[in-house]
Amino acid sequence: MAQGTIKSLISDRGFGFILPEQRQADSKDLFFHRSDMQGSSFEALSVGQQIEYDLGRDERKGTPKATNVRLLPQAQSGNLSWIGDRQEIRPLDNQLPSPVAE
Repeated sequence: MAQGTIKSLISDRGFGFILPEQRQADSKDLFFHRSDMQGSSFEALSVGQQIEYDLGRDERKGTPKATNVRLLPQAQSGNLSWIGDRQEIRPLDNQLPSPVAE
């Protein structure tokens, strides 16, 4: 069972992408479809949430995809932004430093 973070959601089309925790240098984000959800609904997902999944194969494209996607209780915070009808997480490195209290 692998773990990762919801990177982006395209709600009106019912799919999203996962940023794998154990990411190879040449690997891409993993696609998942709402039909691959287990234990909670696609609508319950938010960008930045931690999930676990099994690695499967997209039968039409022959590419890797996430299956049996399950939401973990804790969520990872990130810098969220909306792009059209989807929400996407930006790396925490791009956040501005917090102001120092005087």
